[in-house]
Amino acid sequence: MCRRLATAEAGGSVEASCGGAPAELRDRIAARAGGNPFFIEESIRALVESGAIARDGAGEWVVRERTAALD
Repeated sequence: MCRRLATAEAGGSVEASCGGAPAELRDRIAARAGGNPFFIEESIRALVESGAIARDGAGEWVVRERTAALD
């Protein structure tokens, strides 16, 4: 079983998975996951697969559409 991550660790996990993500996106994913590392990874995967977040032409992460996963 995975241990829950502290807030700073959760933010670091999001940053490691999608480096360069806007701080708001990073913080929302980390907060929504509640420190659960598995949920952080699955949330990012779902957001990318749905097209809600993507890299722009410069390689930066952008939010393309608001989803319940970000609220």
